Amino acid sequence: MRVLASAQPVADNAGLLRPWLGRTTVAEKNGWLSDTRTTASIVYRGGRATIVVVELYRPGVTYAEAKRLGQRVLLASGLS
Repeated sequence: MRVLASAQPVADNAGLLRPWLGRTTVAEKNGWLSDTRTTASIVYRGGRATIVVVELYRPGVTYAEAKRLGQRVLLASGLS
């Protein structure tokens, strides 16, 4: 978990959630192909750990679109 939480959030490896979570500790694994963006994460906030998985598939999907979905998931879950 420590290795996943210490990953450098740069470029596409910033994932779909971390851009919206500020300094919150996040252990995550990101994956992307030309048509799929995925983030599986454990978000540590408020003294608890919450598992959040976001995956978007669509031919031609962009990273910006997938990040917006990640933001909406965080808002719906009360983590943002």
